[in-house]
Amino acid sequence: MIPRAPRLRLLLLLLGGLTAVSGVAVERLGLEIQRGSVGPWHVDGLRLRLAPKDDGALGLKAEAAVVDAPFGTLQDVELACPRLSAADQRWRCPGGDLRASHPELGHLRGQFELDYAGPGRLQLVMSEARVLGAAGQGRLRLSEGDWSVELSARGLALARLAGGLGYGGELAEAVSKGQAELSLQAGGSGVKPRQLEVDIQVKGLDLANTASTRVGQGLDLSAHLEARRTDGRWGFDGRIGITAGQAYAEPVFLEVPSGKGLTAEVEGTWQPGQRLVLERLQLVHPDVASLQASGELELAPSLAVERAQARLKGVSLPAAYRIYAQPFLIGTALDELQTSGRLKGAVRYAGGELQQLSVGLDDVHAEDRGGLFAAYGLAGELAWRRAGEAASSRLRMEGGYLYGLPLGEAEVHIQALGGHLGLSQPAIVPIFDGALEIRSLQASGLGSEDLRWQFDALLTPVSLSQVSHTLGWPLMSGKLSGMIPNVRYVDEVLEVGGKLLVRVFDGRVVIADLRLAEPLGRLPRLTANVTVDRLDLARLTRTFDFGRIQGQLSGHVSDLRLVAWEPVHFDAELMTPPDDPTRHRISQRAVDNLTRLGNAGIAGALSGTFLQFFEQFPYDRLGLTCRLRQRICHMGGVAPADGGYYIVKGGGIPRIDVIGHTRKVDWKVLVKRLRNIRLEGEPVIR
Repeated sequence: MIPRAPRLRLLLLLLGGLTAVSGVAVERLGLEIQRGSVGPWHVDGLRLRLAPKDDGALGLKAEAAVVDAPFGTLQDVELACPRLSAADQRWRCPGGDLRASHPELGHLRGQFELDYAGPGRLQLVMSEARVLGAAGQGRLRLSEGDWSVELSARGLALARLAGGLGYGGELAEAVSKGQAELSLQAGGSGVKPRQLEVDIQVKGLDLANTASTRVGQGLDLSAHLEARRTDGRWGFDGRIGITAGQAYAEPVFLEVPSGKGLTAEVEGTWQPGQRLVLERLQLVHPDVASLQASGELELAPSLAVERAQARLKGVSLPAAYRIYAQPFLIGTALDELQTSGRLKGAVRYAGGELQQLSVGLDDVHAEDRGGLFAAYGLAGELAWRRAGEAASSRLRMEGGYLYGLPLGEAEVHIQALGGHLGLSQPAIVPIFDGALEIRSLQASGLGSEDLRWQFDALLTPVSLSQVSHTLGWPLMSGKLSGMIPNVRYVDEVLEVGGKLLVRVFDGRVVIADLRLAEPLGRLPRLTANVTVDRLDLARLTRTFDFGRIQGQLSGHVSDLRLVAWEPVHFDAELMTPPDDPTRHRISQRAVDNLTRLGNAGIAGALSGTFLQFFEQFPYDRLGLTCRLRQRICHMGGVAPADGGYYIVKGGGIPRIDVIGHTRKVDWKVLVKRLRNIRLEGEPVIR
């Protein structure tokens, strides 16, 4: 036994010597080498047996514990050639058997042809090979330090492949079905590969990880990669396509119809352990969107993006919204939109920060299915820059609505730089027969959690008749107008710094301390204080078909709180002002309706008394109070009365007092009474 040889050349010399003396009778030759190498090949535990045949040929059997090659490691290698011929120092084996084990691919076996033409010159052709149940073939060439490998496999079971690749439980358990065809060509010099070309075809791939966050069903894939090494750097060009099937990568779901496959193409250079340069990356989702990008990544000492730029084209709505945007918007005000139109965009990243961003819109429609807002015919471009000259934007809108209020055609001009954005000129948004004139708008903290903005605006007179008709309210007359100063939005809270004035029914309604949390959320929360000053009751009651009342009405609604636009808390007081100089009269119908509000729905008692012959009655004061707590309205009137409270305190002849006895009433019941105000009942009269 030879205990150790630094190289296998000794073996080759022995083979050459045996060839030279082939006429000499040799019954058997054996050789063992613990470790040796030829070029990039390293062998451990090699045992070689040669046995001459009667016709001058040789039988060869070789075993090796480990064979390290440039393309991988084989273990427990067994090679048998029943007829090894030699001539002119050239060895040929026209048919032999090879068996080996691979750490990841398991047992390998096949037939081979061998042609050894001297040190460093060898060709090995594999046929009828079996790898993981697949049929394969291959070719290995060695020529004076250069080597090349060609491999192909058909019917490769992906579940068995995933289980044998050694990537651990998740991938091994994920793949349950599918087959692949593989072809590989590689070449190199010494121990270093120089070129690589791979083609893969996958059919019917099914996979799912244990958490079901990565799922594929019936996937057909194709991939091609070419790579070439020059001066320690790899240049590569690749393509992958998905031509059929369904895929889910939380939270995005893709369904690929036949003939509408997704493709990705990439071209660049890779310096192992140092740098990756993407000279071209193109992603195409037919009829949905396409992306072109390039960039450079530093791989060491840590992964970092040095530069990147991308252009998004042909973004088609609603498909792009449904597939790529909606899954990330669940739970926001934008998660249920009806959309149409087209988008495009561009982005540039450098120095560890986003530098430029732009979004183009072409006839975009977006409407909330819940009826909260809508924007129609959006067109133009929105742009932003981190530094330098501010980016100018222009956005047009054909119309829309917000909280049911229609918005007309409008155009805004914006400038954005760094964390700031603002109007470059005032914007006018038509509302009914008036308009919201936004005189200034400033936003800061763009791209951060500290986003805040504020604006000042003027609401030119809007007819309340149009507002009430649109919102389904009783028809009201008057105008809605006023200044809207210092409106701020911070931490999803909208606050109005000044007071809003509504002129209605020849009086005024002033809204102060207005605050709206999560205005576009599913549960907006509004707080405010409202003051009512000298509304004309004749116009008010005529509008709401309540029955005629003459006089004035003043009061307040303090500490008003609404959740999802439903009142949950307030202190309200609406009464005849003490210094009201106008005439005070109330009709029978109004008496009945006020009685119903304060007496559990009872009304109509005037019809059984002599008072039924009077159309109207004088009164001194009237009014109601309500403290809403935990959905219960605690009611009161203008003054205490025996067993109750005055809703109407009479004055003059004939005198009529309306006294309420209901102290507590469910808010929804009270609202229902107001909506059904003509129900008959018995008033309390004296």
